[in-house]
Amino acid sequence: DPETLALTNVPPPAGWNLDCAGHSFLPDGRLLVAGGTLQFNPLLGSKRAAIFDPYILEWIPVADMADGRWYPTNVTLPDGRIVTMSGVDGTTGALNTDIERWDPNGGSNWERIGQRLMPDYPNLHVIPSGLVFRSGPDSQTETYNPATLAWMPVATTNAPARYEAPSVMLPPTLNRVMLMGGYVETSGTPTNSVETIDLSAPMPTWTIGPHMLTRRIQHNAVLLP
Repeated sequence: DPETLALTNVPPPAGWNLDCAGHSFLPDGRLLVAGGTLQFNPLLGSKRAAIFDPYILEWIPVADMADGRWYPTNVTLPDGRIVTMSGVDGTTGALNTDIERWDPNGGSNWERIGQRLMPDYPNLHVIPSGLVFRSGPDSQTETYNPATLAWMPVATTNAPARYEAPSVMLPPTLNRVMLMGGYVETSGTPTNSVETIDLSAPMPTWTIGPHMLTRRIQHNAVLLP
């Protein structure tokens, strides 16, 4: 409660570990959460999903996904539907290549709408054109068309990869995306470098600078009002 600073604990459905789940807001302010941790050693993702309703402080279960997802990314499309991608599956411990879509105005089931192999926790943004832009974590960035389900390569980042790094869309047009920090998989060493791309340019490219003062991984970035 922002006025009283009081906290209210609303536990998730029994037996569901939300650690490393994907989540995104529905247009009405509720939060869809998908995946999580099924078990460790070996690591497997959960296929459970539910909506958290902040107005009544309750979890509302929805249908399970086809397979588990540990560190997936959810993204809310302009029409209010939600797409989830990647994450470690719940059967083999490999990356889940299925792309699944959930419609808040349709049935409760998830719909498989294609496949794409990508690292877990991909950076996904809906840009003004309505396309979904994937800005990492590997160096090949690309767009996804929710209408045609087609992928299109855009540009490669200057860094060979930026694992465990956030990206944000920059105002005022929201056609620019900034990607900051992270590490190259082979080294594991955090970087303080930053790069930005303008997706409205005829030939979008990633441009370096300026750097952060501190090297960072597993950080978060948020736009202030």
